[in-house]
Amino acid sequence: MRVDYRKGMKKIVEYLYSLGHLRMAFVGHHSTLGPLNERRKTFLDSVAQCSPSAEARIVAGTDGLEGGREAARDLLGSGFHPTAIICVTISWLWECCGNCASKAFASRKKFGNGFR
Repeated sequence: MRVDYRKGMKKIVEYLYSLGHLRMAFVGHHSTLGPLNERRKTFLDSVAQCSPSAEARIVAGTDGLEGGREAARDLLGSGFHPTAIICVTISWLWECCGNCASKAFASRKKFGNGFR
């Protein structure tokens, strides 16, 4: 059995776009792994196909949970504020969600409920 990473990534991006997301990020690890490179390329291509006004960012970290935390910190520190984040694994999703929730909470506390 072979997984079609291109088809899966394309469907995810199209779904997020259908929900109104125009600022999407992909968080993964190094691109030397063939399947990750496929996902990265398809992510960028799919976002561009959805809308010329859609924006995409890719961040990468090292393997392991700390890599997920590093990648989330890099993304949040970049000034790019995605409305949707696609993560390479479920464990990285939890790391990213924790970092994003902490950042959003801190920003709301500082700037009020208008944080976007």
